[in-house]
Amino acid sequence: MSSDRQAADYGRVDHIDDALYDALAERARESRAERRAGVPELRPQAETFLYREARLLDGGHLDDWLELFADDGIYWVPINPFGGDPRTEVSIHLHDVRRLGDYIAKLRTGWAHSQMPQSRTRRLVANVDAWPGDEPGTLSVASTTMIWEYRRTVGTEVPGGREMDVRPFAASCDYVLTEVAGDWRIKWKIVNLVNSDAGFANLSFLL
Repeated sequence: MSSDRQAADYGRVDHIDDALYDALAERARESRAERRAGVPELRPQAETFLYREARLLDGGHLDDWLELFADDGIYWVPINPFGGDPRTEVSIHLHDVRRLGDYIAKLRTGWAHSQMPQSRTRRLVANVDAWPGDEPGTLSVASTTMIWEYRRTVGTEVPGGREMDVRPFAASCDYVLTEVAGDWRIKWKIVNLVNSDAGFANLSFLL
């Protein structure tokens, strides 16, 4: 997190309340329902944003990725494949910007044992659709993401007793983008892993 942002926003949690959790739970349910067709005119700007986000994550530019979030941004990876409520169920990840900044700072120390060695990833973003958001100045975006993670110590077992160092992850991603000073910022990012309720060995990198 940049020093300017730290000074202005570190510790800000006034937007974390029951209304937010209600909205996140409703959004998670809606993301699994059939939606109307996206608006073709909005898709290019959504794709541009998601492609840049993918490059930042794959390149390890986590501070720059964090800057894509609005001050009240939320990053959520539910464990419930059918939606769920973050107040009553465990999440794989659930962070506001403050907690994301702490998480990234921990990764930067070099003492985050779950990321020793650090994961290397490549992701493919597809099936992007976009709609006008529910609030003025917002954009709803849905996409499908395939992520491949490489860590020499992953040791994922496969039939025959061999081990793989590369793990695939498939997810549908649901975004609410909000316009800030003429640029899009992430208000919500919800990552719905296909096998979110399966057992994961060390899912510590950022999806």
